[in-house]
Amino acid sequence: MEKVTIIELEQGDIGSSGNTTSNSRIRTAEYIRQNPLKSLKISATSSTGKALQIELYGYSDNITTKPIFDKYWYNVPYEFDLSPYINLRFIRIVVKYSDSSAITPEEISEFTVTEYFDWYADSTGIHCENMPESPEKAIYIPFPHALWRISGDVPTHKVYPQIPEKPIAKPYPFALWRIDTRVSELPYHELFPIEIPAGAFMGVKSLEYVRIPETVRKIGRYAFADTALKKVRISPDCEYYETSFPKNCIIEFYGNLYDKYSEQLYDFTGSILIDIDGARIYVKE
Repeated sequence: MEKVTIIELEQGDIGSSGNTTSNSRIRTAEYIRQNPLKSLKISATSSTGKALQIELYGYSDNITTKPIFDKYWYNVPYEFDLSPYINLRFIRIVVKYSDSSAITPEEISEFTVTEYFDWYADSTGIHCENMPESPEKAIYIPFPHALWRISGDVPTHKVYPQIPEKPIAKPYPFALWRIDTRVSELPYHELFPIEIPAGAFMGVKSLEYVRIPETVRKIGRYAFADTALKKVRISPDCEYYETSFPKNCIIEFYGNLYDKYSEQLYDFTGSILIDIDGARIYVKE
């Protein structure tokens, strides 16, 4: 598989510390993004008819000026084998005349980079690391919101907000992803609630007592399973599961949320009283 890209050039050379000035060299203006690939073929022609040579730099990122490799000078067209460089992510190129005479970007009538990718096959089909996987079934309008689209010249996504034109200052909008280790070790989004993984304290056999604040509104599956808890107290409107607590663990409830002096009413067997509508009955202490 191949992909051909036309690249613009600017005056100057590339040294070990970055861009340098030169009237006998021209270079690619930016770091050119590269996914893992098999090889790269560079072609160029000059309107002057002079022979051209190229120098190829490879980088692991687009910040460092220290290349993974520096290959020079090669007559064009020339194909480079890049399969050994697994950390290759960006390239830059320098062009000059073989006689090292003065050169300008305007004298280059054509400059192309052709990428060659490797396809591979497994039990699920034929794949290429540089190409997106095709969906198993055809997608029809209306497309799902979770699908990336091209709008103008950039990808857009209906679920994620557009990048703002100006820096965002506090207070940040709810629609912004953020990282706060006090909330989660993963990026979280205030519009998408964070689900605590099932079994947060499961198997902590030495856990005999826990105070669950009255403000807690949900306790996940197996949160306290296989612990030594004998009794817990939660809010009457706290959602929990049959597996949230150990078997035979007594679940009590805080009194009326608006009256701290209320307690739950029990019958003579010690069972919690619930009326015909399923509401728990409370009584003043």
